Amino acid sequence: MYVQFVQFILNTLDRRNIPLCQSISVQEPPVIEAAASEFIERMGIVLSDDGMPRIAGRIFGLLLVSPDEVSLDEIAWSLGVSKASVSSDTRRLEQRGLLERVSRPGDRRDYFRMRPDLLSNLMEYRLRRWNRVRDAVAEGRRALQGESPVVDERLADLADGLEHSIVNLAGALERWRASRTTADPAPMERA
Repeated sequence: MYVQFVQFILNTLDRRNIPLCQSISVQEPPVIEAAASEFIERMGIVLSDDGMPRIAGRIFGLLLVSPDEVSLDEIAWSLGVSKASVSSDTRRLEQRGLLERVSRPGDRRDYFRMRPDLLSNLMEYRLRRWNRVRDAVAEGRRALQGESPVVDERLADLADGLEHSIVNLAGALERWRASRTTADPAPMERA
């Protein structure tokens, strides 16, 4: 029955001179120079060491060395990975404030580029994570206080270290932002 149905469709298309497929123009992927390719792969490893998928790190690296925004298709093609992986990992990077989604008039595709305020976003993301860990450690200290001197000391040291790191990173972020307001903003502007 199925074969008869397919044969009917094929005969109908043939009688009406409807081609089974259209010719498809295929763009060549952008050429990535050896140094850029090595950098992209290195960023994949660095970010995977920080708990991110390696593809997310490679996307991050690719966008760092791309002067213009890049579509999902171009990212997938350039890195030799599936569009589905690129879609989920760009969403992950976007949620962390590392890149932004942009569009072009008359084009339905999504494009991505690095955030102009990348370092600030990286620092803010790290601060949010450390604050969550600090809050969890504080709750643990209250709940477990006095049950074990070893645990009390360990949690106290961790809480002190986190507080010290948070204060210092927040200060570094403030100093960075202050230095950027006095710097020439022209290199960070986008057309």
